[in-house]
Amino acid sequence: MPQDKTSDPLGLERWSTFGAQAFEPFGALFQGYFKTLSQMNSETSHFFAKRLEEDFRLPTEFAKCRTPFDVFQAQATFMDRMIDDYMDQANKVLAMAADAAGETAETVEVAVKKPAEADKAESPAHKAA
Repeated sequence: MPQDKTSDPLGLERWSTFGAQAFEPFGALFQGYFKTLSQMNSETSHFFAKRLEEDFRLPTEFAKCRTPFDVFQAQATFMDRMIDDYMDQANKVLAMAADAAGETAETVEVAVKKPAEADKAESPAHKAA
């Protein structure tokens, strides 16, 4: 039963009714955050491993060249592939971040609505109606 303002001037009585369920959305929020962070880390690690393989192949390609124009073509092909790879990787990571942001927004929305709906149900104006 809520106390009046004189016996609970700071409104601490309300906080004593919070249980574990009040903090569940935050656990889900951080769980999703760390899951996405782990996925992004894994994806980026795989990307850099693949890129290093490509980088190490370049000297072999240069060794096959017979003319300066062959070297130019090998370099141009390498740069085109590298730019494409980095753009694709950036898009993957941004998509992962966008998905995580959407999931976070949903989690926060649920976390905000539950207490607000509970407060509304407990309000004297709502009970009188």
